[in-house]
Amino acid sequence: MNGKLAIDGGSPLLTRADYKNGPVIGPDERRFVNEVLDTGIVAGGSAPQGKALEAEWARYTGTRY
Repeated sequence: MNGKLAIDGGSPLLTRADYKNGPVIGPDERRFVNEVLDTGIVAGGSAPQGKALEAEWARYTGTRY
């Protein structure tokens, strides 16, 4: 390191190989997103997937809600 920031002409500490791509969106993720979009309800208390998640989380944590 030469004491200068890369933005000021110094050598970068990280190379492109140091950066990792985000998670891959696979067929399962696409299917789940499409299921939500197909309902036409993507947010709010009446969203089917939201209600299902709430119920599953309540069961998992052993709580009523």
